[in-house]
Amino acid sequence: MKRFLFFACLLVTSLAAASDLIQEMAKRSEVTYTNIPREVLAFYYPWYGTPEFDGGWPHWGRPDFEKKDLPESLHYPVLGPYSSHDPKVVREHIRMMKESGITGVIVSWWGQRDFSDRAMPLILDECAKQKMTATIYYERVPRPRDPQTAITDFKYVLSQYAEHSAFLRVGNRPVIVVYGRAMGQLSLEQWAEVIAETKVVAIADGYSVGNALVFDGVHTYNPVGIYTNKSLDEIRTTGRKTSQEWVKLAREHRKISVVTVLPGYDDTKIRTPGLKLDRFDGKLYDIVWEEAVAADPDWIFVTTFNELHEGSEIEPTLELGDLHLRKTAGHAKPFLAKPPVKVSPVSKDAEGKVSAAQWQALARSYRGARIGVFGGLSTSAIRLRQLGFNVEFLRWEDVANPELLTVKNYPLLYFCGTEHYVRTATNEADVVVSLRRYLADGGAMLVVPQMPLPFFYDESGRPRGAAGELGLPVLGSGARVATEGPASHVGGFESPPVGLKLTFQVNTKVLPHLPAGVPFPDWGDLRFRPVHDLGQTEGDSYVPLFRAVGANGEWYGDGGAYIEHKLSEPRGAKLLYLWFRISDLVPWPDLFFDLLTFLRPKL
Repeated sequence: MKRFLFFACLLVTSLAAASDLIQEMAKRSEVTYTNIPREVLAFYYPWYGTPEFDGGWPHWGRPDFEKKDLPESLHYPVLGPYSSHDPKVVREHIRMMKESGITGVIVSWWGQRDFSDRAMPLILDECAKQKMTATIYYERVPRPRDPQTAITDFKYVLSQYAEHSAFLRVGNRPVIVVYGRAMGQLSLEQWAEVIAETKVVAIADGYSVGNALVFDGVHTYNPVGIYTNKSLDEIRTTGRKTSQEWVKLAREHRKISVVTVLPGYDDTKIRTPGLKLDRFDGKLYDIVWEEAVAADPDWIFVTTFNELHEGSEIEPTLELGDLHLRKTAGHAKPFLAKPPVKVSPVSKDAEGKVSAAQWQALARSYRGARIGVFGGLSTSAIRLRQLGFNVEFLRWEDVANPELLTVKNYPLLYFCGTEHYVRTATNEADVVVSLRRYLADGGAMLVVPQMPLPFFYDESGRPRGAAGELGLPVLGSGARVATEGPASHVGGFESPPVGLKLTFQVNTKVLPHLPAGVPFPDWGDLRFRPVHDLGQTEGDSYVPLFRAVGANGEWYGDGGAYIEHKLSEPRGAKLLYLWFRISDLVPWPDLFFDLLTFLRPKL
């Protein structure tokens, strides 16, 4: 009896915590922005040193002054190898940026009392003198999966620097920009805790719905990947589409919109084989600036002022002169002269073909059926809750708890995380074991990730793919599961092969409110991770929902499918998977109405 009471109390406590968390995340999604003053902010690296100031040559290597060569830098700065702690250098850098139209700097920051941290007072003081602003680029969480360490860092920055007159603010709230490395070291719900506790305006690295829900704005640090191996005309087309989509995502969620521009990129001196994006004598920079301004974001980020390792700097160098600083001035000043964008209030009305009455009827049919959301949070989870569905957020510890994660408690699970997951909450692989047991008991799981390959990286960041263990036959990039016949093309890719025109054939029997076909996207992240039925045990059920086909009918795998393991393991499992970009291609209300209608009789 005591054991029963213990687990009953544990269940109630866990559910209460989950309910509080989803409410907090729902609150974060309702924080909106409009009429944001324009900014042009440049990423700034204060990690360079000289013997005079720092006792050595950090981030330069030993210079060859005669040949004007730096072992760790592609180009040789006009100022020569300098110290980021030299007041004269910082003063000159801020002057250069100020005259080129840059309004503030985003300072690469690696922790309390780090080399970069010691440079912050000097940078802020100089920004104040020249009427510029500065904030930090939060590079890493001291202890991954421990949000308290990020909270401690943020509070340190707030106590040490945020009261400075030059610290970047929106209204009365200080701004902190978060790099992708740090983004992946905490889950979205943990980031919601950090932001709620510190009350900063946080800008996330990564354009995803989850980031737009939880953070105050979204950006990308380095868009080099979308421009490589393209002509200038192709770069313009890509820049136009992606800039518009980046702004659209932020505006749809009424968050601060950011487009990033860069002059080029070349890290081949420090990495093998490395990556190179040609500057085209400054033409690339002009194009990405023009398309960024045309997309009309609130802010434009410049990657970078002085990241000389990767050759993305606009700082004057012996090889390139001050060409890119002059170009920055030509583009930044007209952009800053534009009035702020006024964004209309959020509309919570469902769009699409499905009526409000139909949604109400579907929500009533789910009454009493709790939907357990885990892995992250998405617009869909928030909107379903607003539409009357009993949606509860589960922590990874909850997912690993066999007393909590039962089919009775949660007839339907909804995974809406990224490629990262927690494999071990307490005991080795307890999350995967618990999910397999739940599925084998007849549980159903809707998998709509926010990145290409769900359940891929474990809590330590290692590739420990668990999709197969859970009964999801999802392919990564490059692998092929057949070499001949109709399945010879089934695999995955980073982007469609050149010249390939793919279309998703939609199963309108299952998804009657959607069109019969939708084109494969031609913007944004194109990493395709299809699901397939090759090798499926006879007697299992496989229903394709979005079949990817070429112009001649070649099958490239499915962007969505329903799988029921009647004979294979985990026997009894019911899984519905959608490739993460599907929700960008069709109206959300129609898609989820049809998915939930299809799943309801199976619960």
